[in-house]
Amino acid sequence: MERRLGIPYYFQVADTIRGRIQQGQYSYGELIPPTYELEREFKVSNITIRKALELLVQEGVIKRKRGIGTTVSKGETKTFSFELSGTAPILLDPTLKLQLEVKVLEISVTSCPIWVQRILSMGSENEVWRMKRIRKHKKTPISSYVHYSAVDTCKEITKELAAKMSFIDLLQKVCGIKLSKFEQRVEAATANLDLSGILNVNFGAPLLFAENIYYSEEQRPVAITQVYYRGDKTSYKAVVQM
Repeated sequence: MERRLGIPYYFQVADTIRGRIQQGQYSYGELIPPTYELEREFKVSNITIRKALELLVQEGVIKRKRGIGTTVSKGETKTFSFELSGTAPILLDPTLKLQLEVKVLEISVTSCPIWVQRILSMGSENEVWRMKRIRKHKKTPISSYVHYSAVDTCKEITKELAAKMSFIDLLQKVCGIKLSKFEQRVEAATANLDLSGILNVNFGAPLLFAENIYYSEEQRPVAITQVYYRGDKTSYKAVVQM
């Protein structure tokens, strides 16, 4: 059995597929790639993929039907949140204070995940603008970003601009949107195979996850940013005025 850090590789594959489902890469009711494609992508044997899928079937995350394929049966995991009202602290991106290398991995127009449709009030027929970036310090990846917005909203953003400016500056100075506020959600997370490859950490390494929803002057949500910070390179500090 293939292992890394003593963790069976089928478990790592299952955790990565589960994470993709939760992030909307594979949506509810949608077919996930067939086993031979997953074998090629993850560079593992057929039996490893089958064990990973069986684990997800047992959890109720996917369903397998002969002659049809494997479909997503559950796309969200319930979490419990707490709020600090009034002058609540927010996670200010610590990497913005450093002179870091920003690499733009992708700017594309793609199908819109269900959770993005819900937040941005977009229809199921809409496509979404997506940008992926990473920040590095002395060639070491520190954080991974995925930004979402309506296609027309961010059509003026180029890779050259995105490598030099923060996302808030891009929205306000390039896209011409006046922002009124943003909401933030912060969670502890761990690296799956996708994130471990991007951030150059081991599978299961601790991460800090933050999701920001940006609102226009009309109090309309216009964009979303999801960030994964390496747990060994960042920490969270909150100061609350009493």
